[in-house]
Amino acid sequence: MEETLSDVSNVSNVSDNISKIKELSEELAKRFGAKPYSNGFVVPREKVYDLILFLRDSRGFNYLRDVTSVDWLGKRGQYGLVVEPELEARFDLIYQVAQLNDSGDGATLAVKTSIDDSQTIKSICSIYPAANFFEREVYDLMGVKFTDHPDLRRILLSDDWEGHPLRKDYPVSGYDMWDWEAHR
Repeated sequence: MEETLSDVSNVSNVSDNISKIKELSEELAKRFGAKPYSNGFVVPREKVYDLILFLRDSRGFNYLRDVTSVDWLGKRGQYGLVVEPELEARFDLIYQVAQLNDSGDGATLAVKTSIDDSQTIKSICSIYPAANFFEREVYDLMGVKFTDHPDLRRILLSDDWEGHPLRKDYPVSGYDMWDWEAHR
């Protein structure tokens, strides 16, 4: 049976915990070019699918908590934040995966990547079917495009809605040509 990160919390010796986390970091760095950050890993966009598949199949991360994004339009590097070279694109895309088990001692990891307007990223719907709605929401509100998605269309806004309202360059008052009365 594969060892999961939840095994880390069952080890009584703290140095063993640190050793196992370091091992995972080294393995993810070697296999996927991942770098540790905060509560997870930064990974190149092209490796996200493979890394998440590995975490599910080999490390017991059997639950997708969320897929979300952040628009950094013109703000990256401000506020004293150090910017990793892998995160220089406009959007950050963050996947949160968790280990759910009967003992309640599972772990949660974030997998973070960066993507520009002109780029696409492979959908993880084939790994976690719940990604369907999460990815559609990111597409609808931010405009991030996912390849191999089974149903990539708007989920919150009507099909004729113009733009993506959570982008930093979206007009605060909306577009003038939107006919609110026609959509009542």
